[in-house]
Amino acid sequence: MPASKSRIILTGFSGTGKSVAGPIIAERLGWRFIDTDEAVERGSGKSILEIFRDEGEEAFRDREADARVRLLGGGRRRGHRRRRGTMW
Repeated sequence: MPASKSRIILTGFSGTGKSVAGPIIAERLGWRFIDTDEAVERGSGKSILEIFRDEGEEAFRDREADARVRLLGGGRRRGHRRRRGTMW
């Protein structure tokens, strides 16, 4: 399978090491590592802290979900619902 079709997605709670493990895995595989938080910051022109402070957690979560969809090659999010911090 071509590398452009292969992905490893690390998920987990904040502070569990995704941003530490991700680059190590990517380097060993010869792949590019993309951090969702960094994509959100680039797209918004603000740090995560600034987004939380200025716009609130819901705005951050919406930006995060949009970034995830873009990074995975999708279009727009449709019909996403959030319940107690869980998205499905």
